[in-house]
Amino acid sequence: DRGMLKEAEEDIAKSIDWEEAQSQPNQRELAIRYASRGSIRQDRGMLKEAEEDIAKSIDWEEAQSQPNQRELAIRYASRGSIRQDRGMLKEAEEDIAKSIDWGEDQSPRDERSLAIRYALRSRLCEAQAIAARQAGDVEVAAALLERAEVEIAKSLTWWQTELPHDERSLGILREDQARIGTAAKGA
Repeated sequence: DRGMLKEAEEDIAKSIDWEEAQSQPNQRELAIRYASRGSIRQDRGMLKEAEEDIAKSIDWEEAQSQPNQRELAIRYASRGSIRQDRGMLKEAEEDIAKSIDWGEDQSPRDERSLAIRYALRSRLCEAQAIAARQAGDVEVAAALLERAEVEIAKSLTWWQTELPHDERSLGILREDQARIGTAAKGA
């Protein structure tokens, strides 16, 4: 439910403030709380602040002697989504690629997470194609839309195979696929 995001953000802010006020704050907990607040801020449309929170979380994890690569992959995907929403498409692409590359290198692979990230990358490719088309670069736009079609197909195939009764997610993915396909035909 997105109805109480302001209150949720206030609660997490209190939690962050409390932890930061401790003589020895638990930095791992702070990183988790920053990531949570970043997600809420993204949902509230506070994109600059959301990116700052996710960046704090990523910075902490990267500074560890043995960073949790799974957590980093999740946070890169989150920051990529925020950056896409901010129109920072090149930076979004870098973050999403890091997240997907890590996921594809795992054995066993978390195919559900990858399906989510493939859908995220399809939307990014679509946004990049729109920008390329607006800049007059029709060939680049067409190539990006082709890539978007491949990415959304990978995501949709996984969902149809593994979660065929998840009509909400399937509906969203099918809408994405139809929109991208229509754009590709017009490219």
